[in-house]
Amino acid sequence: MITRTMSTYDALSALARVLALAPRRATSLVLLLMLITGLTEGIGIVLLVPLLNAMVPTTADHKASSLVTWLDWLGLGQSVGPVLLLILALVFLRTMLVYWQQLQTSRLVNHVVDTLRDQCFYAVMHAEWRWLVQQRAASFNSMIITNVTRIGHGLQQSTNLIASSVSAMAFVAAALVLDWKLALVAMAGGAVLLQLVSGHRHRMIRLGQALGIANQALHQQVQEGVAGIRLTRIWQGEATAIRHFSDVVGHLRQLQLDYQIHLGRGRAGLQVGGAALLIVVIYIGLEILALSPAVLLPLALVFVRLVPMLGNVQTAWHQWLHSIPALTDTEALLADAGAVAEAQHQPGEPPIPLGNELRLEGITVTYATRDNPSLDRFDAIIKARTTTVITGPSGAGKSTLADVLTGLISPTAGTMSVDGIAIRGAMRQRWRQSVSYVQQDCFLFNESIRASLLRANSGASEAAMIEALRLAAADFAFDLPEGLDSQVGDNGVRLSGGERQRIALAGALLRQPSLLILDEATSAIDHFNELAIQRAIAKLRGRMTIIAIAHRGFRDMDADQILTLVAPDAAK
Repeated sequence: MITRTMSTYDALSALARVLALAPRRATSLVLLLMLITGLTEGIGIVLLVPLLNAMVPTTADHKASSLVTWLDWLGLGQSVGPVLLLILALVFLRTMLVYWQQLQTSRLVNHVVDTLRDQCFYAVMHAEWRWLVQQRAASFNSMIITNVTRIGHGLQQSTNLIASSVSAMAFVAAALVLDWKLALVAMAGGAVLLQLVSGHRHRMIRLGQALGIANQALHQQVQEGVAGIRLTRIWQGEATAIRHFSDVVGHLRQLQLDYQIHLGRGRAGLQVGGAALLIVVIYIGLEILALSPAVLLPLALVFVRLVPMLGNVQTAWHQWLHSIPALTDTEALLADAGAVAEAQHQPGEPPIPLGNELRLEGITVTYATRDNPSLDRFDAIIKARTTTVITGPSGAGKSTLADVLTGLISPTAGTMSVDGIAIRGAMRQRWRQSVSYVQQDCFLFNESIRASLLRANSGASEAAMIEALRLAAADFAFDLPEGLDSQVGDNGVRLSGGERQRIALAGALLRQPSLLILDEATSAIDHFNELAIQRAIAKLRGRMTIIAIAHRGFRDMDADQILTLVAPDAAK
């Protein structure tokens, strides 16, 4: 969030940071094409003078004569035909250049947008789990989708600003060539006019900030509304949910309308002021400087083209200012996520298997937002290829312990070691290659059963997938109309809760883990599916190390040891 007044230098620095994301050659090519395009416009305007002089010789003056001399030097003579052909050639060249420049600009903007999205997604995917669970998913969605889109739109407008500025400078140069005194008068008037209509800058930045917040609120409403639709309908709260959604959308639309109002006011002021300036320039040219029509008409054309061009510059500048808060928020996300990035292991390093024992010594986990630790000096020794049940009341730290066991978080104090190797830093990623995890609310992507399994192990063969499904008591998958190619729907909605759990278990087994962690894996399903999963787990005893975290169900299974957690505040 921008908390201080943004200067022009700050805005230009922000634009430079965005352009730095594009390949330098692509940026240079776009700028070069803009420059050449602007030059062709300026030359075309200047060529109108000898054209008018050739058509109406009585309008000739010193300026027209000198330009005719240049045409003679180029071998084009003083007739109308060669000049018209030269102007046509310039128009054709400019048309081709504009087409190429717009194509290259689109590629540049798309590259920047894709790069920013990739960077944001990478940063989120590699951030520490402790930090991630304290963030709002809707904020990530808004940042990666809406904010980056706004940055891309702002960059597109900035390229228009640069192109219009280059063309404007070419027109100014043409005006100076035609008559420097009148050109200076017009430039002074234009500077005053731009200063008068520049007061919208700070308002545009504030609107951009408010729009970013409103977009996040919309993402949150959609995400939470869809996720909670079952409970909303049971409670008959549809009207309230719709009203809240309408309020958020209405606020967003009002901000967008305010933005358009301020843009429109700026354009209107510039158009009226530009028309007044044009009248003043023509009057001075005719009555004071006594310019001939052959010079004054091209000059008038310059100013007629220049005023809307300056309007485009102003509009594009405001739209860039409007997108800067989105860039600021995105850069903040990248900085925050980068500051808590998980240590990465070197590619190709082997996993850490569990061969003898997993040892937990004095494991303590604390969070800044909680008074009591989630885990307090927890000790345990888990032998390889044994089954351990961990139980305890809500708040005792069972899920926190699961996060430690999977290597998602490092304990605040204490050590977890596997066969004497301390699991910390980059070692956590190597350890996770040997771990599979099945949670209570298992998540399935909206894809086929086969694709879901391949997410767990991309190199798995058909035989391995079939074996994993059989081990997980998920034989029902073979009886579906399309077998393993059956679509599971959004988060597995086409399957029952028990079927989803068994597909998740099959994916976990497909990884051939040293350690299988089941976190409340049967607490939300019916007794039949619970028994099916328990029987499947029983068949795995001795093949891998199993840790079952549960309120119920797994407590009754034949375990080698049962560990009971006590809530930290209850232990005092």
